[in-house]
Amino acid sequence: MDLDIRNVVTDDFMGIARLAENCGHMSTMPNAVYHLFTRHFKKTSFVVEDNSNHKILGFLLGFISQDDPEESYIHLLCLDSELRGGGIGKALMNQFAETVSKNGCKKIKLVTKPHNKISINFYLKMGFKSCKSSETFESEGLNVYKDFDGPDEDKIIFIKSL
Repeated sequence: MDLDIRNVVTDDFMGIARLAENCGHMSTMPNAVYHLFTRHFKKTSFVVEDNSNHKILGFLLGFISQDDPEESYIHLLCLDSELRGGGIGKALMNQFAETVSKNGCKKIKLVTKPHNKISINFYLKMGFKSCKSSETFESEGLNVYKDFDGPDEDKIIFIKSL
């Protein structure tokens, strides 16, 4: 398979929305959020494209904080199930880290659900650490924020220094 990682463009919206339907952890994400990234965060959002048919097989949507320009945030990461475990997710993360680092960022943050074990293991392998604060409780060696995204929406905040 001839794959390419590139920055998103506005026309990627439908391909990203279609792929996101198959990423279970994003099933409640409204499609409108993808417009924000394909229109306003092109420099820090990426797709994996199959060059033979131009199908989007993965994406990473992220941005640099407007309030703290030394901090960046990965909002969504999704890969076609056939690509998982092949280094493409790592390549997307590295592309994002390189891009935001060149723009002065010193750290990357992201959030995931405590039951999303595949993602948690991936982020730990990528060098992320779970954030600890007075608002967290420990579960399975990770720091979890109770009700972070609303009632019964516990989350783990991961951070990585660049």
